[in-house]
Amino acid sequence: MKNDAALMIHAVNEHHILYYTVSKHLNTAYEDAELYEYGIRCALCDKRGGLMDEEDIQCVSPNFNLVRQITNILAKYQVYPVHLLEILDDLMNRDNLPEDDNQTSPLLCV
Repeated sequence: MKNDAALMIHAVNEHHILYYTVSKHLNTAYEDAELYEYGIRCALCDKRGGLMDEEDIQCVSPNFNLVRQITNILAKYQVYPVHLLEILDDLMNRDNLPEDDNQTSPLLCV
């Protein structure tokens, strides 16, 4: 798969910086058409920028807007790499993504 970064956002707290990158991957399994899929990489860094942990989920969805919305939710709630797969699974199994109303948390696992 060919990989291109499509979007990066970050969240900062007292001790860490979290980087969330939406990546674009060309799925080369299809010879007759080009199929792009978007993934999410979460990197946990110390305040100096040193990498402490990371998780990369390469194929979340072919829908860029959905992956962007999910990435915004992850950044808002500062999801750490160790929880990325579990939270992503919860969000993908919902009929609708949670609204940004500060009354419901998408973090069902926490």
